[in-house]
Order: sequence, then structure tokens, then C-alpha cells
Amino acid sequence: MTKLLALLRVNFLGLLTTFSGTRKGKKKVSGILLLCIMGALAVYISGFYSYLISLTLKPAGMLELLPVLMAGAACAFSLIFTAMGSGGIVFGGKDMDLMLSLPVSSFFVMLSKLLALYLENLLFQLFFLVPTGVVYFLFGGTGGVYFGAVLLLSTLFLAFFSTLLSTVVGFLLALIQSRASKNALLANLVYLVFLVLVFIGAFQINQFVQNLALYGGAIQEAFRTWLFPLGLFSQGLSGNFPAFLLFGLLTLLPFLGVVWVFSRFYKPLLSKLSAHSSRSNYHLGELAAGSQFSALFKKEASRFFSTPLYLFNTGIGILMAVGASVFFCFQRDTSLSIFFEAFPGMSRAILPAALLGFTLVMTNPAGVSVSLEGKYLWILKEAPVSGKTLFSAKALLNALLIWGGGLLSLPFLWFAFSLSPAEVLLLLCLCGALGLFVPCFGLAVNLLFPKMDALSEVLVIKQSASSMICVLGGLAFLGVAAGLYAAVGSLVSDLVFILCFSLVLAAIAFLLWRWILQRGPKILQSL
Repeated sequence: MTKLLALLRVNFLGLLTTFSGTRKGKKKVSGILLLCIMGALAVYISGFYSYLISLTLKPAGMLELLPVLMAGAACAFSLIFTAMGSGGIVFGGKDMDLMLSLPVSSFFVMLSKLLALYLENLLFQLFFLVPTGVVYFLFGGTGGVYFGAVLLLSTLFLAFFSTLLSTVVGFLLALIQSRASKNALLANLVYLVFLVLVFIGAFQINQFVQNLALYGGAIQEAFRTWLFPLGLFSQGLSGNFPAFLLFGLLTLLPFLGVVWVFSRFYKPLLSKLSAHSSRSNYHLGELAAGSQFSALFKKEASRFFSTPLYLFNTGIGILMAVGASVFFCFQRDTSLSIFFEAFPGMSRAILPAALLGFTLVMTNPAGVSVSLEGKYLWILKEAPVSGKTLFSAKALLNALLIWGGGLLSLPFLWFAFSLSPAEVLLLLCLCGALGLFVPCFGLAVNLLFPKMDALSEVLVIKQSASSMICVLGGLAFLGVAAGLYAAVGSLVSDLVFILCFSLVLAAIAFLLWRWILQRGPKILQSL
């Protein structure tokens, strides 16, 4: 047991310390920041949807369904947040050889890794279900102290179930990626299908909430059949404690079973997931000469498009921008009527501008590109390549992605909102300014908060300080712009505001780029 606790501590701290910087002489960023971000996100999502669902359930006399539905939602959100990264955490990492060489059984190694993932899910679901309980009592829910205690205790069991699902899904994604290592297109298509299913489910949530009262009978029937574990959970909240204990066993035992199955084949699985096949069909040919910049740019582009986790986590904004633009295009009349009813007198260009800003600011591969060099950074440091050339290659890839996503989205937005030529031109300027600002902001953040010693690329892309700061910082910047628009929008036209905002983005990008060129090479050498 002592060995298991030691391994668990190492693995869980490994998850949290992905926020630690690796620059010499700099104070490390605490992993508590990760917990705060996760907690704030879970509280917001849970509070928002708990309130909406309660508005529907209370008049229909079905408020007791709220905690059960939100418990299922907590598992679903945990799966979404951890599935794509669990494969790298459980079946990858640079510490695997060391851990398997210790005098510890494979079962304990596997159990410690899954328990570290379990603790992450447990914290998320705890933050998720507490607002649900508060909303439940605010709307007149019964049960008192017993209900609150059982609801909190349920997180211990729900986290086992979500960890089991995320581990299985993560293993399948890791297996597909390893088998399709020579076919990046196939691996990207698999990840794309997974994300499309997630988006479809997200769009269906709002419709489900609106018609929830109509589905009450079907939900109760499902609790008695294929969703009977949630039915046991519901009975436990109503006072049937033996049913609640049975619910706990139905989540704990499959979790331990998956740990045992994977531990039996852990070393062969790791070998298969990390194995690479060798080529034997070599041919003599002429190599074309190229510049340092073109070589670095091709390297950045190859890593981006051949790594599904990198592509879909840092490039998801493009998919969201194009997907939302197409949706508005096919729902043109409905979108316009809702828009002008909610915002009378507002320019047609404001909503497309907000859409482009919100999505394209999340397209930020530059925000983790330095950290992804990892242990091979010394090659770039020793190579006769200037810092300007290296940073330009990383920034250009990010900029081209944003500009490309904007150009693909604009024709659909033009048709959907019947934009004038001036409005289209200003939106084009906004895309251009975002293509300058986002890469410079991402590179600056990654230089200030690098993570060069992560156990796997998953932790760099999904949970490092720079990745979080780039996404949340960009969204916060847009939030400030929205506040300014609310304050001064009546004094200037919408088109003038978009133009001024674009100029501010370009000016900040210029200042950040100068700082990167002046300080970046020195910081790079200190890593």
C-alpha cells in the first residue's frame, strides 16, 4: 500500500506540475492554478445548466430529476475533457521505463496512473455537483442534510465511472494513432469524427433542455432499464441507502476490472503503442535545397498536421468558425430574426465579428510550439539558425491557419447576414489583425511559461500553463473588448469600433513581436 500511495503521489503531482515553468531563476507556477481553472469552469457550466433545467422541471413537478441528470452530465463532461489526453497519461510518458523497472507490480503502476486520473475527475465532478445541489435547494428541493451528504458522496463513485470511460476511449484513440502513424489523414479523420459527435451532442443539449418536461416518462423508463445505475443513484438520493451502495459497487468493480485487464498486458501494450515500423523501400533521388526558414516552417507544419492531438486542440477554433458559419448560412432566416430581435438596431457585422474573434483566438499552436520542442530543443539552440527565423516559422504557421479559417468562413457569413462590401472588408481586416495578434501573444506566453520537462506531449498541449493562458487570456481580451463596446457602442458606429479594435490588435502584435525578437533568443538559450 505504501508503494501504491507513493506512485499515486508522483503521478498526481505530475498532472498538477504541468503548470510549473522550467526557466532558470524563475518561480514555478503552482498547480493550484489548474484546479482553480477547472473548478471555475465546472461551477459555471453546472450552475448555468442546473438553473435552466430547474426552470423546466419545477413546474412539471419533476425537480428530483435534476441531480440525476446533472450527475450524468458531470460524467459526460469529464469524458470530453479527459478522453483525448488519458491515452498519453496512462499509456505514455517519459517515465514509463523507470516506473516499470521499479520493484512494483504492473497492477500497482496501472492503478496509480488511473487513480491520478480519477482524482482529477473527482475534483471536477465535485465542483460540478455542488452548484447543482445549491440550485436544487433554491428551487425548493427536499432531502435536507441526507440529500446533500449523499450527493457529495456520489462523486466518489461517479469519478470511477468517468475514469473508466476516459481510459478506454483514450486507449482506443492512442491505439488508432499508433497504428496510423504513417497515415496521418486516417488518424485525423478518427479524431474529427470524435469531435463532431461531441459537437452534435452539445447542440442537442439545448433542445433537450427545452423539451425536458416532455421526456420525463421516457427518462423514468430508462432509469428502470438501460440506465438502471442512475436509477439506483436516484433511489439513493431519495433515501434508499442500500440502492446507493449497489450503485457504488456497479461503478467500483468495473473500474478495478479494467485496471486488472490492462495491467495483465501493460508492457506488451506499451510496446505496441510505441513501436515504429522501418522502411525498406529506399530509392536514390535528388534532394532539393531550401532555406532555413522553409525547413523550419515545413517541420512546424508537419508536426501540426501529423499529430491529431496537437491539431484538434490548438486548431479547433478553425473548425468552430467554419462550422458555425455554415450553420448560420443554412439557418439564415432564423438566425437573422433571432439576432435582430435580441439586438435591435445593431449592425449585421457585430455578430460575425464576435464569432470570428471567439473562435479564431483559440487557434493558437504557437502557444505551445516552443514547449513541444522538449528535449530536442538543444538541436535548434546549437543549429546556425537565428531566433528571428525560428520564431517567424512558428508564427507564420499560426497566422496562416487563422487567415485561412477566416477566408473560409467569410463567404458563408456574407450570405447568412447579407453583409455589405464595407462590412466584409472590415471583417477581413479583423481576421488579418487576429492572425498577427494571436501568434505573437502565444509565442510571448510560451516563452514566459515554457514546459520543457513534461512527461508527454499531452500534458503540454492540454494542461500546461501556456496553453491555458493563451486560450483564457485571448478570451479575456475579447471580454474586455465586449465591455468597451457596451460602454461606448452608442457613441461610435459598429464598423468604426471593429476597425479600431483591429488596429489595437495589430499594434499590440507589433509590440509583442519586437519583444519576442529582443528577448526571445536570450530566453531560448536559458531553457
